[in-house]
Amino acid sequence: MSAVRIASLRTATPAEWDAAWEGCETATFFHSSEWAGVWHSWTAGKYVPAPRRVEFEDGTRAVIAASVRKGRVGFASLSELSPASTFGGWVSTDALGPAHAAELARAILALSPRVRWRLNPYDSLSASITAPVLLDDTTQVVELSSDFDAVFHQWDQGQRQKVAQARRAGLEVRLAADAADWKAYFDAYQDSLRRWGARTTSAYPWRLFETLCALASPRIRLWVAALDGRVIAGVLCLYARRHVAYWHGAAVEEHMKKRPMNLLLHAAMEDACARGFRWFDFNPSGGHESVRAFKEGFGVVTKSAPVVGRDTALARIVSRLLKGRAR
Repeated sequence: MSAVRIASLRTATPAEWDAAWEGCETATFFHSSEWAGVWHSWTAGKYVPAPRRVEFEDGTRAVIAASVRKGRVGFASLSELSPASTFGGWVSTDALGPAHAAELARAILALSPRVRWRLNPYDSLSASITAPVLLDDTTQVVELSSDFDAVFHQWDQGQRQKVAQARRAGLEVRLAADAADWKAYFDAYQDSLRRWGARTTSAYPWRLFETLCALASPRIRLWVAALDGRVIAGVLCLYARRHVAYWHGAAVEEHMKKRPMNLLLHAAMEDACARGFRWFDFNPSGGHESVRAFKEGFGVVTKSAPVVGRDTALARIVSRLLKGRAR
């Protein structure tokens, strides 16, 4: 591996971040300034976008897409490569190699005493870096093509039959049209939280969904399933150049047996195929085996997506104590 050194490292401008993200074949929505801005907004500034522009001596450039989460009293702030432990790292329109990746990784780990970074499974260079692993994890992905029928045929027979079942039940799928649709989806999410109970690993407030709705972004799509005009379920998908992330989903328990999630995923994947996307990503399952097993029925492949980084000794001790109380 030929040596390569960083010539300059500074704060990236919004235009530099957006240009690098929009032109990057392996970027996800989570690498975008839009995602960082959503978290800055709904958390009232608890997360602060902190992108860094890197230029190497050979002239290649990249942007480290990062945010800083302000620490509690006595704790250092956390440099999070993407909020909510989503895929992060660098974006670039230039051809990078392993030597560039090694230098970028060193720059990322030096951002602060506390760094959390879920590696991007679509950038093969991520696998070449050396960094302490905080969580060994995976994501499940459907590899798309222009032939949706072929993609659909990879689903398990039971999952395909549930699409027909949802149609027989009279369910209709469409994109959320207004704030009322988003609020109805949030109500379905509240019902899901009640159903999940102690198994819940995250619970987001209405303010997050209100922020996403207000953006009216073409890269943020809420697919909803309706019965007699009433929204009973939804899947929230986030779009980058080639990648679609199924980031959030919920359904009203009363209507689960009508199989709205299968019909929603059918519509979202069919749309992604028609629009030329390459990957439909179910995202990591948060350690929930039943969730992982559900995804297996959609013809997924598994990709490595570990969380790496560094932390202070105090933060590690407190984290262990909190986990002990949770058990």
